[in-house]
Amino acid sequence: MWDYFKARKGKIDEMRLVLPSFLKRKINVNISRQLRLRGVVIGAIVAGGLVSLFELACTGQVYLPTIALISGNLILRVKAVAFLVLYNLMFVLPLLAILGTVNFGMSSETLSGLFRRNIALSKLALAALFFAIAAVVFLTLWWR
Repeated sequence: MWDYFKARKGKIDEMRLVLPSFLKRKINVNISRQLRLRGVVIGAIVAGGLVSLFELACTGQVYLPTIALISGNLILRVKAVAFLVLYNLMFVLPLLAILGTVNFGMSSETLSGLFRRNIALSKLALAALFFAIAAVVFLTLWWR
């Protein structure tokens, strides 16, 4: 919610739920370095792997508690693959949407402006998601 209120006031540089600047720099350096490889496809695969590794600081906050919750409950363990597929799908779908808009002609400047204009709304949606996850975890623990 902190980030939502900061974004509404236009204080985007004061948001807390962001990748640290040193990780952003590493991601950019590695993308640039990998795209100099012989093939763009190989560079994209290697760069994607490195970005995923660096972003583990953010994505791991969802993955690790989910895996801990699933491993401790036999019923959830049976459904684990479906939950992880759903999580990964929800992680990749926005990326595919961005790729699609760029592929069909949207410029990076237009896309960046769209993100900037909707950052407060996206932070509010993220807060709602985190509250929903907390409610599910709480209710799961409550009904044990």
